[in-house]
Amino acid sequence: MPKLLTKTKVLGGKAAVISYERDPKSFYYRELIPGTKKYRTARIDTATTEQEAILCAIDIYAELRTENRRADSKRPTGPASPKTKKTNKTSIQHHTKEYLIEQEKRARAGLISNATVTQLEINIRLHLVPYLHYKSIDDITELNHGCFDEYPSWRQATVKGRWNEKTSVTKQTLTKELRTIKSWINSLHRKGLTPNIEVPRIKIRGEDRMSNPAIHPDDWETILKYIRSEWIPEANTQEREWAKWARYMFWNWILIAKNSGSRPEELMKLRWKDIEFEDVGRFSRSKQAENIQLYQQHNIPIDEDNLEDLGIVRKEIAHIVYYSSKTGEMRISSCNCVNVFERWRKFQQDWLRERNMASGLKPSDMIWACPYRDMESTLSYLRYKEMWSDITKRLQGRLRGHIFSNKPYTLYSLRATFVEESLLAGKDVFLVAKAAGHSVDMLMKHYERIDPRRRAKELTDFEYGKKKTTSKRSPLQ
Repeated sequence: MPKLLTKTKVLGGKAAVISYERDPKSFYYRELIPGTKKYRTARIDTATTEQEAILCAIDIYAELRTENRRADSKRPTGPASPKTKKTNKTSIQHHTKEYLIEQEKRARAGLISNATVTQLEINIRLHLVPYLHYKSIDDITELNHGCFDEYPSWRQATVKGRWNEKTSVTKQTLTKELRTIKSWINSLHRKGLTPNIEVPRIKIRGEDRMSNPAIHPDDWETILKYIRSEWIPEANTQEREWAKWARYMFWNWILIAKNSGSRPEELMKLRWKDIEFEDVGRFSRSKQAENIQLYQQHNIPIDEDNLEDLGIVRKEIAHIVYYSSKTGEMRISSCNCVNVFERWRKFQQDWLRERNMASGLKPSDMIWACPYRDMESTLSYLRYKEMWSDITKRLQGRLRGHIFSNKPYTLYSLRATFVEESLLAGKDVFLVAKAAGHSVDMLMKHYERIDPRRRAKELTDFEYGKKKTTSKRSPLQ
């Protein structure tokens, strides 16, 4: 067996990222198959350093789980062979596995997204199963009222960051995990296997909603300057081809996210056919009449360079059609990002052509499709989060943050920035809510954290040198 060079535990010790002495530049994901002394291993093709391999571990974990679920769903369900060991039909392991197979079937039917199935599996395998093990519950017959009361405190006591640093779980995250547990309990209850067991409810107050704060304008400039001048060039100097593509893609992606108000997952799955450019510039007929005859007299061609002299001011905007997996609705948002889309399109086309990866882009192609995944999918949402975290951690101490929140900036902060800046610019709140895919109530509850000082002039302004006189009268006078 090849000799190990490095071994780093990931996913709370449930797996490891390893490399071998024979090939130190290649990294592998390895996890122990439960109940055996064998390992399940997968090569991490996109990683060139150990840190990149660690960041990709959760993707490999999710892919292996998806393959297992599909294999299980295709397995014959007839009577077991006499030589086959019987499965304990009331074990926790059996019913969690069965539940995930059911969710995979729902995803194939289009009822839920694949991302939802992956998140459900993460919540169950990394949180629910370890908690039940902590409670010494191995059989569903041992489930009872109150058995999940300790879950919030247990979760806070055991949570660790990616590099085992101590951190905390937000109330919103706890709520989502408890919702997964409740869904699993309900599936058992519908089958008549357990009573309708309640799970704890987390009360979320106003201060708990201060996560994902909008990005301060000065911080936004700092982030963009760092990405352009240091973060992207860093990948170029290290000659990491995959990292060059990923970082350039992410720079253009966050520009669109911040200016369109889209949810990250909505923006990730956009296709070129979902975008339309429109010229909404101005046209002056009088100015054109003055100059067009002069141009003809001197045989001056009319082209892009002299349109403004003819009273034509061009301004293109992008209309984006979003398909929300969260609400199931379709909406349109517009933004001033035509140049960003065109720059990214050119970069992607040149990248594919230079490496003979594809003949060109088609309307049905995903805008952010990864060329190292046969242009069939994007990087995972977790990878986007890791890139954003990498940038903000490097800028720690240089970002001032939001006045009303001590929480760090997240990918959803780009969406919050769009909402806050639109409201500060005096745009109609109904129009902003429509573009963001929210009701006005939800928008004001979760995203409106405007600093009144940025509109202080409107609050304190008055007219000098004028004394207003008013008179009142009754309608009957």
